[in-house]
Amino acid sequence: MKKHLFFVAALAASMALNAEVKLTETFDYTAGAAIGTVDGWETTGDITSGDGRLVDETVLTYSNAGGEYILSGEGKSLKHSYNSNKTEGSNGKQYMSYRTFDKVESTVYLSYMYKPNGKQSQANGELLGLTSGVTNPSARPWTGKLASGTTDGSVYRFGLTMRSGTSAEVVWGTNSYSIDDVILLVLKFQITETDTVASLFINPTIGTTEEPTADLVDNNGAGRDKIDAIMFRNQGASKSNYYVGGVRVTTTWAEAVAKKSEGPATGMDEINAEMKARKVFKDGQMLIERNGELYNMTGAKVL
Repeated sequence: MKKHLFFVAALAASMALNAEVKLTETFDYTAGAAIGTVDGWETTGDITSGDGRLVDETVLTYSNAGGEYILSGEGKSLKHSYNSNKTEGSNGKQYMSYRTFDKVESTVYLSYMYKPNGKQSQANGELLGLTSGVTNPSARPWTGKLASGTTDGSVYRFGLTMRSGTSAEVVWGTNSYSIDDVILLVLKFQITETDTVASLFINPTIGTTEEPTADLVDNNGAGRDKIDAIMFRNQGASKSNYYVGGVRVTTTWAEAVAKKSEGPATGMDEINAEMKARKVFKDGQMLIERNGELYNMTGAKVL
């Protein structure tokens, strides 16, 4: 009876976690593969200079006073190498790679580790962001050289847009960051009945449950009424070269900045360990195995 109740509790806990975590992406694919060729990802448009978006052996790690980021050291990374793109043909002006997830119509967080690949002397460059309808630019961070106009590129700044596709409307921060450091970014997109707001948190404390004041906020223009994809998007001739790893889409702040477990498994970790023998993941969705067949969390058979 106890074992049965344990399994029920484990199932309920896993269902709750699955509702809060919409997508996990650690780029654990064949090194050198173009991201548009792996399961779950699509790429449109083309480039004239740069290697594109490739899976790379580089493993990013991040920790701070609160602990180690839950996806630190996991999988591989995406190496983003973009210098310019074509201007002719269908979608030629936009070079995009995206992966969809179940839509969110309220608040959603996108967390990932970011590290520049070389000096950041470009005026501006777009990073991984959140969108809907996959062809529409939406909330995303930007990076660029400092406002002073220095082209040294050994330090850089972050910017943010809620929806705009033009660099002229980027809300820029005043702090500078070294190209030698791995940064944890948390992008929040909030949808209400009257407004939409994008917020960016830079190196927030790991393991917290209360959301701090954002480093950057943008609520200019009409936002989306839902979010259902993560997307890399570039356009024009502004360089954008960096690594991304440990991508996580969640609906709560606590899951956005969750930390790795420490020490022997106890409590919730024991429940997760028990569940690992009974579940698998496919395209970010948790599935339960019963008598050799796979079912999703609603009880529908999927394989």
